[in-house]
Amino acid sequence: MKRHFKTYGSIFVLTLSLVFPALSSAADDAKKADTSSIKQQLKKDTGISDKDLSAIDSELKNYVQNNGDPNQAKELVSSSLSNNCTGDCLKQAFAGMNTAMNKGISNNEAQNIVAESLREQVRQRGPGQVSEEDMAKNLKASVENKIQERQQTGGTAPGMSDSQRSTPGGGGASSPGGSPTGGRGGY
Repeated sequence: MKRHFKTYGSIFVLTLSLVFPALSSAADDAKKADTSSIKQQLKKDTGISDKDLSAIDSELKNYVQNNGDPNQAKELVSSSLSNNCTGDCLKQAFAGMNTAMNKGISNNEAQNIVAESLREQVRQRGPGQVSEEDMAKNLKASVENKIQERQQTGGTAPGMSDSQRSTPGGGGASSPGGSPTGGRGGY
């Protein structure tokens, strides 16, 4: 009996060692396909340039691995491009979303944090008043501050007033297992 168990056990282990790399490879191929299809969709829907697509390539791959929503990516690109946030700034916008999502913030709220930070940058600087590099740095700092603020307030959305936090329906309290916005997250 022991001899059969050893033989079948060895076969089982060998089979698993062959199957898991194949599954992992298939998953990697699916992520590559997702990234490629998202890029094509972004180009079609937003008119993003090839240069800007190249600039966000690594962050977009991370975004796909974070199970980012293609519609949120489209909203982020549209918002960024309409505010002259291209190249490094656009890359930083995606990096901010990835950072927020890695900290357990829902995809939707991560996009809201970045969009709000971007709007603030535009209001503060005025169109065309700051270099792309400076805007990217400022955007990064603003997003990091909003993420930290969100975490310190126990999951309330950035920019909410104290009355919104304490008012029923104001979004300040999260339901069990969800974020204040109802998305994934766990805050």
